[in-house]
Amino acid sequence: MSVLDDTFTFVTTNPSPWGMDATLTGTRLPGLPAFIATASGAPVTYVPGSPATISFDASLLYQHPLGSGGTVHVTLEKTGSGYRMKIVLPKRTVDSNANVDAPSGVVYGSQGTQFVTLVLKATTYSTIPPK
Repeated sequence: MSVLDDTFTFVTTNPSPWGMDATLTGTRLPGLPAFIATASGAPVTYVPGSPATISFDASLLYQHPLGSGGTVHVTLEKTGSGYRMKIVLPKRTVDSNANVDAPSGVVYGSQGTQFVTLVLKATTYSTIPPK
């Protein structure tokens, strides 16, 4: 099982509310700023069905050359053939297949030449206090 399988299994087998710890990074290319965003105990929304989705917000810590501040909205979608991720940044969106590097558990994807990584761990508010 992958980290994405584990995350979807976690939210469907544990009582809500859930929290998400995550770190996102994106590469800098001409016309696309690099970015770093994090979430710690971020509230998770789970929508069952076909496709099932998990979404949460992360704080945008840094964009080069644009500075910091703002929110990144992350949606993970479980499709019949795998997973997709949609990362909505203040000035652009990355929508791609979500792949997992098995040894590290890092989720990655790209749209055009923008490469994005995501490290995540779901938890319940019984293990992290709500903010």
